[in-house]
Amino acid sequence: MRFVVLVWVLAGASDLSSQVGEERAVLSAVQAMFDAMEARNGDALSASMLPEGHFVAVRDGRSSWTGRDDFAARLKDAPRPFYERIWDPEIRIDGSVASVWAPYDFYRGSEFSHCGTDAFLLARTPEGWKVSVVSYTVQQPPICDRHPEGPPLGASGGWFLGSGSR
Repeated sequence: MRFVVLVWVLAGASDLSSQVGEERAVLSAVQAMFDAMEARNGDALSASMLPEGHFVAVRDGRSSWTGRDDFAARLKDAPRPFYERIWDPEIRIDGSVASVWAPYDFYRGSEFSHCGTDAFLLARTPEGWKVSVVSYTVQQPPICDRHPEGPPLGASGGWFLGSGSR
């Protein structure tokens, strides 16, 4: 009986470890997109998304759609880096499809722009997870919150996990 319980516990731990690894891979794909935005690197942004990937912004009850390639081209010409940070992500994975839902804040350079909710859809490809759709609300406090760790300090990477206090 002890052996059966031990096997059952170890099997559950293995499944949990695998799930955590997949969640990290999904979040890493989202972070790759954020890193590309910060670096104003349209090629890196394109590489983080599916070719047919797109963005849907919802503001004041209206939505606007931007394709991956158009966004990447505009990104290259941005006068200041974009800093987007998410926190407390809710991740769902079913085979080769994943979603991430999280509050976010957004800065253009050191200037706060807006906040809201990000909803990412991702697909697993032979190269790894790629973002297919980013839908997001565009709001202002108090409707939405800014990142709990305060404004970004302008350094790269890792903000979505709440490590932005550098």
